[in-house]
Amino acid sequence: MSTDLILDTHAAVGMPSAPARRAQSGAWRWATLIAVLAVLLLQAGCASTLRSNVTTFQRWPADAQGATFDFRTDPRYAQDLEYQSYQQRIADELQIQGIRLARPGEKPRFWVGFDYDTATRRIQVQEPIFDDRRVWVSPIWVPNVGWRGGYWASDPFGPRVVGSRTVEHDVRTRRLQVEISDGERRVFESTAQTEAGGSGPINTVMPYLIRSVFADFPGRDGQTRTVEFDTETRAIRR
Repeated sequence: MSTDLILDTHAAVGMPSAPARRAQSGAWRWATLIAVLAVLLLQAGCASTLRSNVTTFQRWPADAQGATFDFRTDPRYAQDLEYQSYQQRIADELQIQGIRLARPGEKPRFWVGFDYDTATRRIQVQEPIFDDRRVWVSPIWVPNVGWRGGYWASDPFGPRVVGSRTVEHDVRTRRLQVEISDGERRVFESTAQTEAGGSGPINTVMPYLIRSVFADFPGRDGQTRTVEFDTETRAIRR
């Protein structure tokens, strides 16, 4: 039985012909690839954005402007240069807010403390499985020459999604907590955290966490908000 007869038989019983089946399969593959590319492009577009979630509780006094502050340094970090670097950044942010660092021997009104850490958790996500198979290109008849061709080639419609699989990833959460007391009375608590930074050290995101705490300082009591940064310009996105 010839190939033409086989194709005619398929059409007679309501089945699509081979070219039609290839076209349908190709359209499905292209649609899948376009969807995957759209997700990848969206992720690429978000690559320059860092987001942090900030939760604040405060009883900030109305007469704080111009007052002085100093740090209650955790003894564990007394000689820690990394800790001192973050302490200086926090001091800079507070002075932007209108309170100044107490001079040596000067009694401060506000006492500032902070701590930071990194927590790791494992999550499961679904990823597509691609089948980048090769297809057989049939030989063709060339007049006055004979049969030519017949070879394996990449599928012109691209790789197919043939399923999905569950993979595990580690997600790291970096956290900064800042506390300010007016004498012995706590007047400000804020926690900023982010899952940005990949597997890198916490110092890559700490400048953003510190700025997140003091964005719109002192903030609304009991509010959790998201602060977005453009990592190329380091500017806060409104």
